[in-house]
Amino acid sequence: MEAPTFEQLADFVRQATGCSRNKIISPLTQFENDLGVTGDDGVELLEAVEKHFGIPLTNAEGQLCASFGLKSGEYLFHSEGWSLPLWWFGWGQKPIIHNFTVGELHAVLQAQSKV
Repeated sequence: MEAPTFEQLADFVRQATGCSRNKIISPLTQFENDLGVTGDDGVELLEAVEKHFGIPLTNAEGQLCASFGLKSGEYLFHSEGWSLPLWWFGWGQKPIIHNFTVGELHAVLQAQSKV
């Protein structure tokens, strides 16, 4: 399977997030900070990217593939809504949220297309 070009991915992201066609999306564009994509919307976007481009981003258990390079306690998106997390009370560790970019997603698509 062939990975999309960056511009093909950017066009898809514009459409999927409801951005204007004139919105400039660069490899450094952050999903949360620049596009407002977070939580379940981020998960749904990744699922739509998988389906649209036919490149798996998750394994058989539904976990993100190793190409994302996430370690335990690391996430691509903040959760939606407000609640007191367990780490607030000293249980567990505080999650680490990456400033996930469109360029990083493109790199993962490139890597996964070769698997």
